[in-house]
Amino acid sequence: MSSSVVIKVSAKERRSEPRMIYCDAVNVTAYNTEGIACYLENVECVEVSDHGVRLSLSVRIPPGQQILISASQPGLRASNAAFQVVWCKPTKDGYLLGGKLISSSEDWQVLS
Repeated sequence: MSSSVVIKVSAKERRSEPRMIYCDAVNVTAYNTEGIACYLENVECVEVSDHGVRLSLSVRIPPGQQILISASQPGLRASNAAFQVVWCKPTKDGYLLGGKLISSSEDWQVLS
């Protein structure tokens, strides 16, 4: 496993909070409408903020779907933190996904 790199990035006007570049893996799980896990992957987490995430992954997860993220890495603690997918765009290597935290901030802790 690579070591985490956390770099603070200045917030743009459209962002409600600062984000940080975060280069390490997290576990992502998505469930179908019956509550059965339909996607489970260890993916690269690209950016984090107190209430958001950007991920690089191999499959498209549609906007509106909920995902759970778990991680225990330097700079980030996540215990089945629930996110709603806001956008998911194709890249040359897969997809980039933007998510908004919908569970307690205790489940998602960005450590600086």
